[in-house]
Amino acid sequence: MWQKLLHLIQKLFNREPEYNGVVLEIDPELAQYDLLFLGGEIGEEVAAGEESFDWEPYAPEFHDQGRIPTCLAEALRNIKATIQNKLLGVKIFLSSIHLFFKGGGTTRGSSVSGLGNILVRGEGIEEKEKPYPSRDLARDWNALKRYALNVDKQAMAAGKHIKIDGYSYVNPSVKRWMIDAMEKTPLILIVRLSSDYSNDYVFGRGPGGGLHAVELLHINNNGNYRILDSLQYRLGFNGRKTLDKDYPYIVSAYSVRDLPDDWKALQEKAAKETFGECLNHYGLKRDFAKEQEVAGQMVKEFEKFNSQSVWEAAGRFWTVYINAIVYGNYTLSYYKHGRWLPGDVINDCYQWRRSGEHIFEFNRPKPDKVVN
Repeated sequence: MWQKLLHLIQKLFNREPEYNGVVLEIDPELAQYDLLFLGGEIGEEVAAGEESFDWEPYAPEFHDQGRIPTCLAEALRNIKATIQNKLLGVKIFLSSIHLFFKGGGTTRGSSVSGLGNILVRGEGIEEKEKPYPSRDLARDWNALKRYALNVDKQAMAAGKHIKIDGYSYVNPSVKRWMIDAMEKTPLILIVRLSSDYSNDYVFGRGPGGGLHAVELLHINNNGNYRILDSLQYRLGFNGRKTLDKDYPYIVSAYSVRDLPDDWKALQEKAAKETFGECLNHYGLKRDFAKEQEVAGQMVKEFEKFNSQSVWEAAGRFWTVYINAIVYGNYTLSYYKHGRWLPGDVINDCYQWRRSGEHIFEFNRPKPDKVVN
């Protein structure tokens, strides 16, 4: 039954954004870095002057994505090359254009799960087998796609060594988690583009625009983010730039640290330890039809916010929130003063996204259904 519910979520929720970069999605089965490696604890605040491991000396040269929306594939390409350079002293590049199309990329971008799962399955290829296309070829989307996916078996077999063993979500609001994750790998950082994003040092002045993915190389002792970009802003640009520590449009982060073989079981165990009573429907008889109905309503409500970071948090607690609404008297939204307002689970989702902490103790049903 859960697979049917997951299919419903994906069918209703996975949408493409207005910007050609990263496709918004919700993934209830996404690995969670803190649950798997940190016991779900926030930990101490980052001390003044504390910084992450610095991956910049091992990072590759700038690689221009041109006008093709391959930023997420570029970030994964660069991360793999950075890690291999650190461990082996060589830079082996995967083909970003092949990864993009193999992982379901469209004119409107690609998704983390779409590309990540390709690399987990070892279905990427080396860049020398499928170099980035010329600008002329990039003008014809259908020809570009045919070029990217026309790969022989020998190239596929040779590319298996550039696979990844998993990827996991790191809440960027908890810098402690990001610094811990960067001990093992650089991170994929997803941001919304600000009006001053073309500068070498970006404060984030002006409204955030479309979603864009970069490689996060270093969090320095001032808390600023050093990144490797794939967008060309001027001649001579080397791809390196800095986001201010208070850049307001950081959306999400992902580690490619190897996951335990039994990570799904470990994550399920952690969820049950924290939300066991809730996930057991507070001892009430299960109503799967009602759960499906609420899942559909949640999709519509969360979609209104058009926020990848909130959607990722919602994905993490999706079944908890469904059970809390169906069996525990918690609200999705409520009507007041002539309009519908965000209810318990939406407010909780925003709170967790900002702080890593919940508003409610979801292992206990709410005493009533009235919102004051």
